Amino acid sequence: MKAFMTVTGKDGPPSFEEAARQLSVAVEAIDREFGMVPLDPAAGTYTVMVEAEKPSTGEEPITYSNPPIEPFGGPAGGSTPKKKQGDHQ
Repeated sequence: MKAFMTVTGKDGPPSFEEAARQLSVAVEAIDREFGMVPLDPAAGTYTVMVEAEKPSTGEEPITYSNPPIEPFGGPAGGSTPKKKQGDHQ
């Protein structure tokens, strides 16, 4: 399972090694293909994708979050309401 996690950098994005240190994971657990995506560069926050099954290098437990996104289904009755003539929404 992969999870998105937030890391910080003072003068731009941190290195993958620094991100791994911040998250207490092995550097190999960070998906380099996904890269380091800016969330709020002015605040110095970035996101990385981490392989959740990789062992932690730290002593603190880590909580991962990247739940699967699935549809909840259509409205009651199972069909989508049709627009009425003159309905321009």
